Amino acid sequence: MAGLGRAAKRIAEELGGEVCPEYINATPRRWGVRRNRRHTFCQVPLTHQQRNAVEYPVEKAGLRPEDYLRKVIADAVVPA
Repeated sequence: MAGLGRAAKRIAEELGGEVCPEYINATPRRWGVRRNRRHTFCQVPLTHQQRNAVEYPVEKAGLRPEDYLRKVIADAVVPA
């Protein structure tokens, strides 16, 4: 959950208070994982049909599906 950019306090609440936020913040450092505060990740569930509808034309155009979807989401949320 931390890798998805969720706040430590929120993660602790979702875990039912079994773990304190300070422990959640310290764990990635202990594992040697560096956090990128400029970017966060969101997972979007797609059916196989939806993924294929995006993947094939986008790759044919020389793009990665992740890059295309990032642009679509960013344009929808923060219009130019």
